[in-house]
This record gives sequence, C-alpha cells and structure tokens, in this order.
Amino acid sequence: MAHDSNPNHSATKVTALVGLGADRGSEKPNAGDIKIASFDEAPVRGRFYKREWWLSIIDVIEALAITTQPARYWNELKAQLSETEGFSELFGQIEKLKMPSADGKLRGTEAVTVKTLLRVLQSVPSPKLEPLKQWLAQVGFERVQEATDPSKALERLINLYLTKGRTAQWIRERIDGIITRRDLTDEWRDRGITSEYAKLTRMLQLRSIGLGPKEHRELKGLEDHHSLRDHSTEMEIILTRLGERSTIEIARARDAQGYEQNRDAVKAGGDIAKTARKRIEKLTGKPVASKANFLPKPEQISPPSASGPSSSC
Repeated sequence: MAHDSNPNHSATKVTALVGLGADRGSEKPNAGDIKIASFDEAPVRGRFYKREWWLSIIDVIEALAITTQPARYWNELKAQLSETEGFSELFGQIEKLKMPSADGKLRGTEAVTVKTLLRVLQSVPSPKLEPLKQWLAQVGFERVQEATDPSKALERLINLYLTKGRTAQWIRERIDGIITRRDLTDEWRDRGITSEYAKLTRMLQLRSIGLGPKEHRELKGLEDHHSLRDHSTEMEIILTRLGERSTIEIARARDAQGYEQNRDAVKAGGDIAKTARKRIEKLTGKPVASKANFLPKPEQISPPSASGPSSSC
C-alpha cells in the first residue's frame, strides 16, 4: 500500500463537492486539493491526487451506515476480499492520503479512486448502496471516464453551457479561456509561484478588465458560490484571455523565475490587454467591465387589475 508523503435518489440527500481551500482562480482541481462531499448527511472526504479524486474509504463505509466501527469493518473487508476473491491487487490501489480529521489537522487516511471504490462496494451489503453508486456517478464517476477520453469532458462542458442558454460563440470563448487559465497557472507553478496566485490574478485582471475579481463580482451582483468567469461577457472573456496569454509568452521569453519576475511579466501582459480595452472603451463609449450576468431572472408577477381577478380561464 502506497503512502502520501506530501502533504436522482429518493430519500438520500446529496450535496455536491465543496472545496476546502482550492484556488478560486483555478478552472480545474490541482494536486493536493481537498474537498468534502455530503452523502445522506454524512461527510465523505476526497483529495485530488495523480490527476483524479481519491475518496476516504472509511468515510464511505460510515456513510453506508452498515457498522458503528467503519475502520474495523474496512480492515476485515480487505482481508475478506484478499482471501476469498483473489483481490490482493487491491492493496496496490490504496493510498494513504492526508485529509482533515475531526480536530482540524491533516492526518493520513486510506483512500481509493472511484473506480476502485465501485469494485469494493460490490461486496458491501447495504440498502444505501444503489443511491451511493448514483451519487458517485454525479460527483466523480464521469471524471474517471474523462481521464481516458478527454473529449467526454469537453462534451459534458459544452452540453452544460448549452442547457444554461449560452451561445455557441460564448462557449467557444469560455473553453479557450479555461485552457489559457490552466496554461497560466501551470506556467506560474513551473516558474516558482507557490502561494501568490490570487495576488497575481488580481493584478492581471485590474489591467485587463479595469476591476479586480472582488469588485467585478460585486458589479455583477454575484455571490461567493457563483463563478465570475461563467458570468462574464464575451468581451470580458476575450480581454482576460489576452492578458493571460500575453503574460505566458512574456514569462517564457524572459524566463521569469520567482514572484518578482513573474509579477513584472503580469504587468507587461496585463498592459497589452489594458491598451486594447482602453481602445475598445473609447470607440464604444462604455466600459468593458459589465453588470451583465447569467443569473436567473426573477419571475415577473403582474399586479391585479382594479376590477379584481379575472374569472376567465
């Protein structure tokens, strides 16, 4: 067993994954990101490792409510699987990953991928098993398929945006923006940036859009759980991407290393987008930063007529 050296259900209630400290600016999870999902009111911890989510097997067993001693049950189940079903290779598919414990500290807990978990659950008797499998499909199993066929992830994302009423052009710009943002964060990581992502992102957006992320969200009337980029206009997305792509190319040309050199690359890349933004704003007579969002519009209720409600159907 390996160890991590670095730190539509009926009565079943499902809550989507909620991040515990993942960088808001990231479009995809990063190695080490820790999240918690809730199945039937029971928390299930997960950690992004080796390009996929690993779930705490003890949390899953506890969520199934089949024992009051999930750790002991898991140890016995491992032995049973190994002895009776020739499942000894299971031990090579378990990682001991650090996740938040009850006291708030990160402690090692045995975790498996969703694919391995589904194999293990075949041997677990529980009335909650099928709802749990459905829940896994919602929060993770599609990601396993996408790991072997990335086109499935793209197809799922396009369909998601289409169901939300986005235009084909907006979707193309958004996907290009996601790719560029990932390229930028990867570039920063490779060039020695560790904890300054938010600071550099704000610096870049101030130049590209004219507002920092916080002020931009406030302008659009977004709450904390809303994605700013999912509520951006095409022009906001394009200028954000211009600033980010320019920053990548400048950092590469200068071989920027560490915070200060990457900060200078951000300023230079952001100024390219700023120049374009200023020109656009001058010609259109309005700021690029827009109040527009894709929040559902409140239903308009007509006031009753003076003669009272109509009796017609």
